[in-house]
Amino acid sequence: MGVLLPPGASQVVIYESHSGDRTPDWLDILKLGLEPLGVPYNITTRGSISRQPGQERIAYLSQVRNAVISPTFKQPCAGRSGEAGMPCFEPTDVLFVNDVYW
Repeated sequence: MGVLLPPGASQVVIYESHSGDRTPDWLDILKLGLEPLGVPYNITTRGSISRQPGQERIAYLSQVRNAVISPTFKQPCAGRSGEAGMPCFEPTDVLFVNDVYW
């Protein structure tokens, strides 16, 4: 998607935790592909957030969403750049895609 949009119009944000496969390795490779394209990203692999016993599904998903989106909105963009020297990203719209399996 970032390749199809104008520069600065998208950012890739992914939070991965507790995958039992090679997902973290593939996400590390994705980072390498995004950098030369100039697509800003915040990709967390092997994250520490996990669903607690008795925690409601929506409460857990909100916790993950907040952790993922927080760095994007934490500081004003003026005078700073994104991860790995990428341009700073100031979103006007946010699209969440979730692939959590229960």
